[in-house]
Amino acid sequence: MIQVRIDDKYEVIKKLREGGMGAIYLVRHRLLEELRVIKVLRSQLTTDEEIRQRFQREARAAIQLRHPNIAQLYDFSIDEEGTAYIVLEFIDGITFEEFAQQPEARHLPLTLALAQQGLRALAYLHRKGFVHRDIAPDNLMLTRDVDGEPLVKLIDLGIVKILRGGGQGTATSLYLGKPKYSSPEQLMSAAIDERSDLYSFGVMLYELVTGLYPIQGHDLPSLLTGHLHREPVSFDVSDPGGTVPESLRRLILRALAKHPEERFASAEEFSRRLGEVAATLTPREQGAERELLDAARAGAQRARAEAIAGAERAVREHLEQHDFVAAREQLSLAVARLGNDTRLAELLRAIESEEREHHHDATERERLVAMATAAERALDRGNVAEAREKLFEILARDPQHPTARALRERIERLLGEQGPASSDQPTVISARAGQSAAAPPPPAADARAAVPAAAAIPLPVSEPPAAPDAGAGIAPPRRRGLAFAGLALLAIAVAVAGWLLWGSFLRPAATPAAPAAGNPDATAAYLAGTDALARGDAAEAARHLRAALALDGDERPGYLPWFELGRALIAAGDCAEGLKALAASERAGVVLGLPAADSLPALRAACQPVPELEAELVPVAQAIATLERQIAEIEGSQTSGEVAAMWAADAALSADFATAKELVAEAARLLAQARAERNLDLAYQAGDRAADARAKLAAVLRAVTGR
Repeated sequence: MIQVRIDDKYEVIKKLREGGMGAIYLVRHRLLEELRVIKVLRSQLTTDEEIRQRFQREARAAIQLRHPNIAQLYDFSIDEEGTAYIVLEFIDGITFEEFAQQPEARHLPLTLALAQQGLRALAYLHRKGFVHRDIAPDNLMLTRDVDGEPLVKLIDLGIVKILRGGGQGTATSLYLGKPKYSSPEQLMSAAIDERSDLYSFGVMLYELVTGLYPIQGHDLPSLLTGHLHREPVSFDVSDPGGTVPESLRRLILRALAKHPEERFASAEEFSRRLGEVAATLTPREQGAERELLDAARAGAQRARAEAIAGAERAVREHLEQHDFVAAREQLSLAVARLGNDTRLAELLRAIESEEREHHHDATERERLVAMATAAERALDRGNVAEAREKLFEILARDPQHPTARALRERIERLLGEQGPASSDQPTVISARAGQSAAAPPPPAADARAAVPAAAAIPLPVSEPPAAPDAGAGIAPPRRRGLAFAGLALLAIAVAVAGWLLWGSFLRPAATPAAPAAGNPDATAAYLAGTDALARGDAAEAARHLRAALALDGDERPGYLPWFELGRALIAAGDCAEGLKALAASERAGVVLGLPAADSLPALRAACQPVPELEAELVPVAQAIATLERQIAEIEGSQTSGEVAAMWAADAALSADFATAKELVAEAARLLAQARAERNLDLAYQAGDRAADARAKLAAVLRAVTGR
């Protein structure tokens, strides 16, 4: 979790967004009664003095910037942990990204007026020695000035990007964030000037006036190739109706020139030339821009609400089909398009909850099938006591389980054919012959099998000891006449007496120093589960412990299957079932007198929700998924003989790619651990590994596309 000390003069109103680098909060200045925005940024500033000094130097410079088209930076700070925050002006409006999706963006007089405002902000930055490096539609906002007229605000001065790495690494990290708007030189080198910003602005302006993106490409490699080598999409394709005049087309294409020297020399020149084109257009009507702005804002709000609702519908449709991979992919696309909206964070929680429940149901079904199979085998061997015991647990969990109900009827028939058994010896029935014989008690290794013969009768209607997911109880056998009903009542009484007798001798109040003997198979499964848990393999541990419980569910010193299963499930992220297992262990009463009980509070605390975690997991998971797709695409390209030869000839390229793969795998592991342990710091570590992987992969992609 980010722990940063924010000045008490700011009152936090609400969290606006959560992202890979930190969180954004809406705050109120207590003295000035003014709304502001605080970006809390997590970084390794504390371990890199050069980056720390650069952040402080550029933040001090940025805080001096004053321009009507630039969001004001009011304050900044860094704590001892390397966590920083910056305080910015609050802008109430929509981004250019949202504006571009509205038909009002194709109103050229308005769009050119807005573009000129954005270029004035860039010109001011460039005069002050800043190169923004990240001009994109989501970094420009459209709001109103004090007179209600449209006003453009540049909301990000690149301060956040400083935290992603210093020196030559900065450009790499930047372009990986938004390759759609990066200049060709930005993809190849950190040595860029203000003309790189003009290229990015040209891409954005093309998109505004046509509604289409000008670079050919649908994934990262093809986007990089498009920026570096391909011409922009022809206006004949993007504007077949000729809405964009030829003079404006020429200006935009000049801004999109591959070589910096072929572009405008400055933002002032670009703005001046746009003004000349605007002067040739139809004069603007008084108040028309305000109306257009209102319409665009209302349309953007509707579009956002509809997009979120559509994402919710799509995710929930996938959930109904238990297609959790598709649900997560749909959510990732929505987050990439809409940001970390609170409703999308709720969808992530819904996916995880449904996934856990589905996994639990599938596991439970498998467990019941295994127990039913074991009961059938026991009955085939003639061991009615063992078969009855397993059926008892199956029907407690699923009273309508078809195999268990059929086995119960089979036992009833066999017992009816056999008649009452001796009261002092266990009943063993020959399933093949349908006959019974008195047999000596089974060995102590399976004490529960040594049940009095009178207990080997149709199952009682009372419930067994409560289990974490026990059902409503066991349905009574069907009536088969008054005589059979009397026999059933007698069976209940005898079974209860047997149960109490078992509790008196096998569950003494004074726990023995050594564990009571149990089923050897259950003991072996239990030890395998605890060993797996010690190794950190929670999933494997849960599998073995469930097997142990299926064979022997009675806890005793040295054998605590419910307790250890609870630990394993919580470690695997299944808090709901883990807490139920711990509760079952406590009800058994054995663990409470042992040292293991000391860990119960910590185990429960580990399942307390971390509010910030859910919003953090979405972008990190999305980044990892994107990197995995890019790696798969690169690996797929190696099937080409020419590309394979290039890889074989460049050891450094192969090493960078292998390192990127290792970092992505590590990020995925940390993310899974963060989700399982509800640990926000691990989520941040996963984000850091993903950022490192992006940096390595950047070098690979530049090498591939630059050849």
